[in-house]
Amino acid sequence: MQLLARVTALHRLSVLGFYTYVLKYLTHHQLRAPTILAALAESAHALTPPDALTPAIRKLAHEFVHPGVGPEVIAAGLNAIREICRRQPWAMEDDLLGDLIAYRKSRDKGVMVAARGLLQLYREVNPGMLKRRERGKLASMGMSKGSGATPFGYVEKPAEDIEGLVVCLFPVCFTDWYGLYPTLAPRGSPEGSSWRCIR
Repeated sequence: MQLLARVTALHRLSVLGFYTYVLKYLTHHQLRAPTILAALAESAHALTPPDALTPAIRKLAHEFVHPGVGPEVIAAGLNAIREICRRQPWAMEDDLLGDLIAYRKSRDKGVMVAARGLLQLYREVNPGMLKRRERGKLASMGMSKGSGATPFGYVEKPAEDIEGLVVCLFPVCFTDWYGLYPTLAPRGSPEGSSWRCIR
């Protein structure tokens, strides 16, 4: 589970079956619950479909964040939800966000800090999901200026090529590289060759 989560995050893969597989292990009485929560949070990234993560967030909220469990379990659940939403903020539902943010008035300090962290995340990322009184001054001013949240799948800088990969088609111009990489020049290649390198 941890290996698949790391590979998914590193290469930005969408393994949709992973999130449905993890759902059955998302219980507060699970033996290795912190490891499972960390793997789930690590596997989420900006290109993960929000529809795949929404059931996991809902299950986390129902299993970890309710009055029937201890405050450390609630804090762990809120922190896991915050980490998932930091990577994919569109996976959260409006009504569920309001319920989770209500825990900021809790008497336990860990729960209060975790709920405030979730509130602060959505003030920065997508203040439109919050009620007006919960947005804060800076988020309200940003919304009035028209700076909203970036939609799902939007990339600010489009990809130009694959990093670290130079695709060379045969025949390759070894005379262009002759001064830099003499080992790449074939024996007996003419200096005035018309071959060229495609980048």
